[in-house]
Amino acid sequence: MDTNDEAMNSETVQEAVTDEATVEKTPAVEPEEQQSARIDASSASLDRSDASESKTGSRPASGKKRVLIGRVVSDRMQKTIVVQIERRTLHPLYKKYITRTKRIKAHDETNQCQTGDLVRVVESRPISKDKRWRLAEILEKAK
Repeated sequence: MDTNDEAMNSETVQEAVTDEATVEKTPAVEPEEQQSARIDASSASLDRSDASESKTGSRPASGKKRVLIGRVVSDRMQKTIVVQIERRTLHPLYKKYITRTKRIKAHDETNQCQTGDLVRVVESRPISKDKRWRLAEILEKAK
């Protein structure tokens, strides 16, 4: 029985030796190669993050500003109008169109808008706490 144990031990030793030999055969990665690999990986992750932002739809990838069309519902503030934006969405279960509305505040520098006007507003930098939109043009004056 001792010979069997010795034979098994010699086989495991030989396997270990061959494993060590394969490990020694693999070349070590030099620090310069590691740095270039790290830079390539970081630029790839940046590319992926840019792609994910464009998929979200909150900001266009090309840098263009969002443009919305809506009806002025209030012009009582100085240089500010409240625009009601309507959009129609399909209900996922009942397949019926639902009108969703959103009210945004837009900057009207010349106070030329009146209640009931149809206007086009463009996204801009924050002007105040609530204002993130500017008046681009009046499409239709109220009667």
